[in-house]
Amino acid sequence: MPKVQSYSSAIKRASILVFALVSAQTLIDPSMQFAPSTQFAPYTSFAPSIYFAAPIFPAYGAPPAMPPDEVGEKMRQASVFYHDSKWKDAIPLYSAVLLAHPDNVKARENRGICYTRIRKWDSAIDDFTAAIKLDPKSERAYQHRGYVYTRLGKYENAIADCTKTLEINKHNRFAYRDRSRAYAKLGKLDLAQKDFAVQQSLYKAARDYTAALEMERSGKLTAALSVFQSNSKNHPGMFNANYQRACIYTKLGMYQEAIDVCNKYIKQRPDTYEGRRLRAINYLQLGKLDEAIADADAALKSDPTVVDPYYVKARAAIYRKNYSEAIKNYSEIIKLQPAKELPARMERADAYTELGQYDNAISDYNFLAKTEPKDETIFHHRSGVYLKMHDYDKAIADLQKFVELSPKDPLSLMSLGDGFSQAQRYKEAVQAYSRAIQHDETSPTLFESRAKAYEKSGDTEHAKKDRERAHQLRESD
Repeated sequence: MPKVQSYSSAIKRASILVFALVSAQTLIDPSMQFAPSTQFAPYTSFAPSIYFAAPIFPAYGAPPAMPPDEVGEKMRQASVFYHDSKWKDAIPLYSAVLLAHPDNVKARENRGICYTRIRKWDSAIDDFTAAIKLDPKSERAYQHRGYVYTRLGKYENAIADCTKTLEINKHNRFAYRDRSRAYAKLGKLDLAQKDFAVQQSLYKAARDYTAALEMERSGKLTAALSVFQSNSKNHPGMFNANYQRACIYTKLGMYQEAIDVCNKYIKQRPDTYEGRRLRAINYLQLGKLDEAIADADAALKSDPTVVDPYYVKARAAIYRKNYSEAIKNYSEIIKLQPAKELPARMERADAYTELGQYDNAISDYNFLAKTEPKDETIFHHRSGVYLKMHDYDKAIADLQKFVELSPKDPLSLMSLGDGFSQAQRYKEAVQAYSRAIQHDETSPTLFESRAKAYEKSGDTEHAKKDRERAHQLRESD
């Protein structure tokens, strides 16, 4: 029979469950490198962006800087449009970001990609050129500009950009593809055939990589791990194989192994946020809070629109009982994705409860109860706040809902008994504890709780028997 778990262990279990949801998916774009995305929320890191190749300001000067949260929101919205192939809708959002932050390389790269998709070749080239000026090692900008040059028939320029791309990453199969086409157009068939052969080899590796991603999604972690290990050895710059390996190690609870592989990934791609995001999660799991927070901050500096680093910082603050700091980070998550980040609302409500800010806690729980009316944990947690507020009727109503949703869970029935006891409704408490004991006859805590309720209701004989039974159970343990 199941053992009764304490209220705090139930909260811990819920937190661990949320963390277990962290994994990686890969979006495959026919003209882009593989890009891992978070799964705490349906946000993907690579998105298109921007409008003017150079910012055009009125004579009286540049506009004021856009607040970071507004930048993040516009980038997030643009990313959604991008992955829905709504290029024209994404462009104005990236343009707004660039008017305020013209040095945003990612926005320049991504808007250039948007322009490419709608065949505005000159605008695309302007953006990629601006991105290269800001970041001379921008593989994406060189690669995509090379592709645009092939479409414009500027084959010498295309070859130069593809060659530069391959100097940065010799496994970029799209650069081989576009350079092969350019060589062929110039009549350099031997060079074209050589690049085509490499491209075909890399495409086969890409298919294997895609198959491994499907294995990972279907739970075949060991098989997927084997393919990713092979990819990381044979094609270290082509895929995010080390990132995928780290994700699998995280799922398997092999946190130090995940950190070791994250170190390799970060060394390969120091300017991306994914490795630090994932390493932060694993540091947190090992209780290395300072390291976790440092990586989370670095990930947010690279991309302020992702939510996982805020979770890391919030949970590190919870472990340190710094509930105000936790609330601040949970609020950032909710601001980024108000309708989707339900775990953040739950954990923020718990933090409000710890600070005695019961009205704020109830407000979050009310939102959750309306959004997820069949989640028993919400009613369990909210009942605890009502009990602290001595609003026993509402507390008991929530506990009864908890029992309705989990009728065979001893924890729900024990919690209902505790609620009746606090409301001094001892006979009803005895009934609730008795129902819980039917599902778990080996819990001394249940017999002790019922003994107290019997005693408060004046039934000392049954109280004595329950205490004796509780003592026997503890001795047998």
